[in-house]
Order: sequence, then structure tokens, then C-alpha cells
Amino acid sequence: MRPALLLALLLLPLYAQAQSDVDGHWEGAFIHEGAAQRTAFAFTTQGDTLAGRWWMPEWNTAGLLREVRFHDDTLRFTRPHGEAALWLDRTTGELIGVSVEEGEPTLGLHLKRTLRPARPPVREENVTFSNGPVTLEGTLLLPDRPGPHPAFVTLHGRGPSERGWLYDVALKAAERGVAALIYDKRGSGASTGDLDAATMADLASDAFEALAVLASHPAIDTEQIGLYGSSAGGWLASYVAARSPHPIAFVATTVGPAESVYDQQLHVTEYWMRWSGTTFTEEEYAAAEAQMRRVMDLAYTGEGLEAIREANETIRDLRWAEYVVLPDSLDDPEVSWYRRHRYDPAEDLRRLAVPVLALYGGRDFIVPPEENVPKLRRYLAEAANDDVTIRVYPEADHGMWLAGQTRTISDGPDRYYQFGRYTPYVTDFIEWLIDTVEVAE
Repeated sequence: MRPALLLALLLLPLYAQAQSDVDGHWEGAFIHEGAAQRTAFAFTTQGDTLAGRWWMPEWNTAGLLREVRFHDDTLRFTRPHGEAALWLDRTTGELIGVSVEEGEPTLGLHLKRTLRPARPPVREENVTFSNGPVTLEGTLLLPDRPGPHPAFVTLHGRGPSERGWLYDVALKAAERGVAALIYDKRGSGASTGDLDAATMADLASDAFEALAVLASHPAIDTEQIGLYGSSAGGWLASYVAARSPHPIAFVATTVGPAESVYDQQLHVTEYWMRWSGTTFTEEEYAAAEAQMRRVMDLAYTGEGLEAIREANETIRDLRWAEYVVLPDSLDDPEVSWYRRHRYDPAEDLRRLAVPVLALYGGRDFIVPPEENVPKLRRYLAEAANDDVTIRVYPEADHGMWLAGQTRTISDGPDRYYQFGRYTPYVTDFIEWLIDTVEVAE
């Protein structure tokens, strides 16, 4: 046997033993300027490598760690928000170190090994369903106890999106007695189809098939099936609820628009400019709006392309150019999307008489609550719907994210660091959900 190979075999048990020193479930906090943000990690030795996962309970997010390695009592890994290096204190058995993210303050990180939290049992079933030539792949998360259970289908926002984006929402619901079907949007993940050619009606018919999966499942209460839509999925929720072959029992949306696609695009430009930090004149706002009206009219009528091309030559050099669309053909991706998703939810919302939850971010320039909340209230009032809950989270953006910043409190510490975090929108949705449906005991 070669000496190098023999040495490697002799060292392998020692390496595995070293890795196992950090195996297990760890809980603790990121620390900065006296403030703490709870977090949890889990490390597992898999052969001769170390794997890891992380959780931020208050963010309702989790993920895999990359480049996890442990050597000389130092644990290093990379997560989506930066890199971390921790030292194993063998006296206390604790991990202490720092996490660094470009452009953000260096954070202390202190972890202690604990028992893995017990979780209510949830059963997962992989599901495959079809809509014509399109095959959709998803996961049904079910409470692992006798039913039948209320349930909902999740509806993605604009662009490609896989089921994993909404897994934590579905898991939290299933742990509390409400089943959820999450699926890869057509053309995303394991689902087939061409998303770039899909219309609002196409995406709605995908959702109809997902609802049919729930309605035919023996563990689902067919009278308690609803919808949860995020961003453009809010448009889809109102569209589907008004046309579904299966009755919809409730609708919940996160940053879902209540205005038309046409008006929403005008407001994206206006609010993006207003919150950009640049002071624009009223003439500049008016000119930017005029450009977006030309673009939307082009998408809907197919006319005016030459006039837009001429205007683009001047607009490109103006300081508000980045806030508008400057198409040079009818095949421009933005123009194509507007054309395929021409929709105004007003009439559908005027007929929506089931319980509704709508959550918004106060600093969301994509779906500004100033424009959408009054319309939603008016349309649902016209539907004589008095089971409506609307909540706006001040300072939250379109992703329901609150940026980290240093704050001061009167009669308190001189300053403290407020960690960047998500609003409690997932918690609020789950609490509303279990108050709205009847969960099987």
C-alpha cells in the first residue's frame, strides 16, 4: 500500500472524530451593539465532509450552509448573508465567533448545543398533475393526524419560482393543522412549460388543476380550500377565486395588487422615483408617466412603436431613464409580460365574498399601499364583504424586509442595533388562517 494512502486511512478516523465535535443542533444569537438576533444551526458529518443548515426563526427562513469545515477547533462556513468563523471553547462546549457580510457590520455569533426542537408531525407527499401539455410538480404538506384538513394552494409572484420559496409558510401551516400544496411554477424547477409565453389565464388554469388535486384528496376538507398569493400571485388569487370550478373558502395575499396592471406599472415608476433619494421636478414625474403610458399602450394595442423609439433616444440621457421601460420592439420582455397579463381585478374583487387577508409593506414601491389599500377596501365593500383584514407594516419593502439600522430610544440605551429582519407577516398569516378555518382536532 502506498505510504500516502496508508496515512490518509489512518487519519480518517481522527478527522471524522474532529468533525463530530460540532455535530448536532446549536442555538444562539447574532450580536451587535447590545442587540441579539436569535438563530439556530445544525451540523452533520456525512462521510468525510461536514454539512450544515441554518434557521432564523423570526425571519421564517432557513437554508443550507456552504463550504463547512472544522479544523483546529475553528468552524468556518458560508451562508447566503456572509461568512462565519467560530472557535470551539472546549471548556464550555460553546461556539463563539463572528459573521461578516460585505457592506454590513461585523456581527458576533454565540452558539450553544441544544436538543433539536420537537416538531408537530407533518407528512409530505410529492404530487404530479397536468394542465394540457404542461406537467406540474409539487409537494403536499399534511398534518400527520386524522382529518379532514382545511388546505390552501400557494400562488407565486412574477417570474420563475420553485416550491421551496413557500415551503416554510406551508410547513408552519401544516404543523398547525392546515394542509398546503406548493408547486413549481410552470417552466420552473421540475415543472414543464414555457413561462415566457404564459398568460394570466394559463397560470390560472394551472392553479385550477392544483385545486383539483386538493379537492380529490381523501385527507382534505373540500369545503375549506383557499388560496395564498404573493406579489403578482395576488392578482392571480382574485382571478382564480372568481373563476375556479371549485368553490374558494378564503383568500390571503402578501403584497398583492388591487389595481390594474396598467395602473400598477405607472405607480411603480412614480414611487420608485419618489423613494430613490433623488429630488425630481413635477415635470420629470409627468414625463416619466407619459413614457410608461406609451409603453403600456404599445403592449395593449401594438401601436406606437416608432414614436417610442424616437422618444427613447432623448430619454436615455435623462436622469429618470432608469425608472421607465425603453423598449425597441414588441418582443421586449416587459412589453410581452404586460400584454400577456392584461388584467384589472376590480370586477373580480367586487364579487369576492369570502374571508380576505391582505398584507402590505409601507415602503413597497412595487405595490404601494397608498394606491392599493383604498381600492381593495372599496371593492370588497361593494361585495358586501365584512370579513376583511388588511395590515400595513411600516418601513417594510416589497419582500416584507426591514433593513438593519442603529436606533436610539428615549429613556433607554444611547443606541442599539436593529437587525435587518422580515416583518411577522408569516406569523400573522398563520394566526389569521387558524382563526378563519376549522382545524380537525
